[in-house]
Amino acid sequence: MTSTIQELVNVPLLKVAKNSDRYLIEVANEELLKGLVPNLNLLATLPITDLVVTSPATKYDFIPRYFAPRIGIEENFVTGSAHCGLAPYSSQRLSKKQLYAF
Repeated sequence: MTSTIQELVNVPLLKVAKNSDRYLIEVANEELLKGLVPNLNLLATLPITDLVVTSPATKYDFIPRYFAPRIGIEENFVTGSAHCGLAPYSSQRLSKKQLYAF
């Protein structure tokens, strides 16, 4: 599945996780994240609802991007559910209880 995930984002991957309806991908930095052009056609064919891609950032502990073409959302910049999932992930990764996210 990693080759499919690599094909989804076409940038180097640091970590990949999956739950029942979502892939979470971490990339190395915000430049990679901001420049990411996901393969939405491929994503729409996978048996998941959405994709969250995150990275550390210079001004924030993490920044996310959220894509869900299977449910009609190419990209949503203010997805609360993505932050809810990323908060514990980032808290553990950074050993911090309070996070500052974009």
